[in-house]
Amino acid sequence: MMNMKFILSSIFVTLLIIGCGQDRDADPKYVRIAISSNPQSLDPALATDVNSGDILAKLFNGLVRFDGISVVPDLAETWTVSPDGVNYNFLIRKNVKFQNGRELTASDIAASFSRILDPKTRSKRTWVFDAVDTFFAEGNRFKMILKHPSAPFLSLLAMPTCYIVPIEEVNRLGDEFARRPCGTGPYRFVRWEDDRSVLLEKNKNYFEGAPEVEGIIYRIVPEPLTQTALLKRGSLDICEIPEMQIPVFRNDSVWKERIQTVDQLVTVYVAINTERFTDERIRRAFNMAIDVDKIISSIRNGLGTRSTGSVPPALMPEKITGFEYNPIEAKRLLKSADFDFNKKIVLLRSSVRGTLEPAEAIAGFLRDIGLKIQIEPMEFSAMRGRANKGDFDLCLLNWYADYADAENFIAPLFSSKNIGSAGNRSRFSDSETDSMIEKILSLCQGNERGSAIIAVSKRIIKKAPWIFLWYPRTAVAVSPRISGYTIPAIFNGDKGTKYKIVKREVRQRND
Repeated sequence: MMNMKFILSSIFVTLLIIGCGQDRDADPKYVRIAISSNPQSLDPALATDVNSGDILAKLFNGLVRFDGISVVPDLAETWTVSPDGVNYNFLIRKNVKFQNGRELTASDIAASFSRILDPKTRSKRTWVFDAVDTFFAEGNRFKMILKHPSAPFLSLLAMPTCYIVPIEEVNRLGDEFARRPCGTGPYRFVRWEDDRSVLLEKNKNYFEGAPEVEGIIYRIVPEPLTQTALLKRGSLDICEIPEMQIPVFRNDSVWKERIQTVDQLVTVYVAINTERFTDERIRRAFNMAIDVDKIISSIRNGLGTRSTGSVPPALMPEKITGFEYNPIEAKRLLKSADFDFNKKIVLLRSSVRGTLEPAEAIAGFLRDIGLKIQIEPMEFSAMRGRANKGDFDLCLLNWYADYADAENFIAPLFSSKNIGSAGNRSRFSDSETDSMIEKILSLCQGNERGSAIIAVSKRIIKKAPWIFLWYPRTAVAVSPRISGYTIPAIFNGDKGTKYKIVKREVRQRND
């Protein structure tokens, strides 16, 4: 007998497709990209989420930007760094205009950075400037003096937080600037309709030349199955493929050639509350109990790589070894630590898509070594609140790169200074690890810093404040009518300047 839940879900998706087919946002002259939720804010100083960062990259520019994981010029044509690594001197491009028509100057950069640091702005990213002593404009140059060398400093400046805004528009619009942004980017803002779409049109005066497409429509479609159905129907051009649908796309004669994958600068892990599980033997046992490779192959359809620490491989100076699946050794470690097998352990997971099956698999492996595991699903913000306060045993989480440097996967997550909402949700405190992190923060790029990153990463694995799971691989399907799109390695790495619409029809399918 056919599952009634499946029938109702299919009817729901079909009705959504019919409704969306009449949507004026389905304009074929635009590139149509699916996102699952509203952006948090379109004010660079306030945005902290992935969707906002992706959109902001199209509307604004910073001194520098990401090309892959490399930092390249953006509003700064060139720059120099003093031998001691503390003086940065940026030469600012000429003939760059804000979308209100005014020409950008070096003073706009100083004003934008001062605004971020102003407590009245309430930016959550003031830490980007922690290493900065002072900055100022001098003609067409912008200068920054650091308190000490900072190896990831240029990567920090490529974050959406550091995009440059016209202060007169911020002052004129006040809080409304977050919904009516104005920048210098390749696209200009037109409209944002909550729970429906964000519309951008090409900036004909962009300093590197206007994009070839008329614009971009970000369509807000929460349900992944609806996204892929709209894609196949021709009402979307770009969307992420859910893990469960990977085999369907790989076996489709049209779409198998339109799949892109990229290893994300993301790590997925289970935070272990180290204040409740103080013995590292117990934490190491948790790691050895879980067959991560099996979860990746059976649940994620191969979209990921088993973690060998917190730092994604692309950011590591060299490969290191993590935990291997060894349930026999896991049981031995628990017994040697006099672990109480009658203790009930709660694994928190958010109720968002994609966490149910991994959480059940993790719990199953832990039960196999004798643990009493209970899964507790929660709304994401509530779960994060409990994790921040330390009100948990185990918590399934992930961490996205803010900037492309290994330090971003070490200091925020394991320094005792950052326990709680700053990132260290496992509440891990180890004086030797803290000293090693401080050393990394004080060094410039080079072999010594690379060796320090490897050393602290190995110590973190040994101490096991997490259950290290996987580095995700994202799969995206791109319509045959679109060329020039490549999945960015980091969330704000795509400015949309290479998109083209080609004259090809998309086969319509309902499967």
